[in-house]
Amino acid sequence: MSAVKVVVRSVLVVAALATSGCIVEQAPAPSSSLGTVEIQWTINGRVDSNLCSQSSAATLAVDLYDSRGYAVGSYDASCGAFATSVGLYDGSYSADARLLDASGRARSTTVSIAPFWVRAGSTLVVPIDFPSSSFY
Repeated sequence: MSAVKVVVRSVLVVAALATSGCIVEQAPAPSSSLGTVEIQWTINGRVDSNLCSQSSAATLAVDLYDSRGYAVGSYDASCGAFATSVGLYDGSYSADARLLDASGRARSTTVSIAPFWVRAGSTLVVPIDFPSSSFY
């Protein structure tokens, strides 16, 4: 069926519904309601992949929670990346982050990330640090 026939048929259907007393509303075009949180971490205030090796930390694990405290998801990134981004819907979130060894065992204490607000179409940078006292 050609595009012209589809448009004409659609117009006729809408016209028939409108004259029958039905209200027809067009759905709004989809828009991106996602924003991004970028978690950036340091070890002893430094971005140095040698510190990941020295502390036997292979991965950063992040658990995200919505404003009611419900888990939104868990995310991992290589320790040496020192940053990871997660797309989230508009809203308030909090998170917990810790460094893990190659077997998935905790190498650091958990850093609690205070509530933050993600806005659609923007990126929020959240810095955290793992001081030497946080390692096992």
